[in-house]
Amino acid sequence: MSEHIFIGVAWPYANGPLHLGHIAGAYLPADIFARYHRLKSNKVLMVSGSDQHGAPITIRAEQESTTPQNIADKYHQQFVDCWEKLGISFDLFTTTGTLNHTQVTHDVFLKRRHFKLTALSAIGSSPTVTLKVLVPTVASLKQEVTNVTIVVNL
Repeated sequence: MSEHIFIGVAWPYANGPLHLGHIAGAYLPADIFARYHRLKSNKVLMVSGSDQHGAPITIRAEQESTTPQNIADKYHQQFVDCWEKLGISFDLFTTTGTLNHTQVTHDVFLKRRHFKLTALSAIGSSPTVTLKVLVPTVASLKQEVTNVTIVVNL
C-alpha cells in the first residue's frame, strides 16, 4: 500500500539569488527524498515557496529604489527558473503572498490554538490534525489534496 508523503522544504526569502548552500542544504536533499518515494510508488507532495514577508525584502527594495513586491516577484521568478534548470521537481512552489497561503496558515494556527486549549493528551505526545487543503498546481489548476497530516507540538 502506498504512503502519503508530505515534504515541506524551507521557504527562501525572495531578496536575493539562491546560492550553493541553499541548494545543497535544503533543496537537493528534499528532491532526492521525493524521487526515492515516488520510485516506491508513494504519493508525494513536495511544497515550498518564496517568503515574501520581512525586513530583508524591504531592505533590498530600498537599496534598489523599488518596491518590496517588485523585489519579491523578481527573485521568486529566479527561484522558479533555478529549479527548472536544476531539474528539482516541486509539486508546488508558491509564495507567502497568495490567498491560499494565508488561509492555510490561519487554519493551522487556529487548529493549533484549539488543540492547545483543549488537548487532554499526556505531556510529550504529539496530537495530529488532518487538514483538507486546496493546492494550486503548476498549471494554475486546483488539485484537492486530502490526508495531509500536520504534527502539532503543544
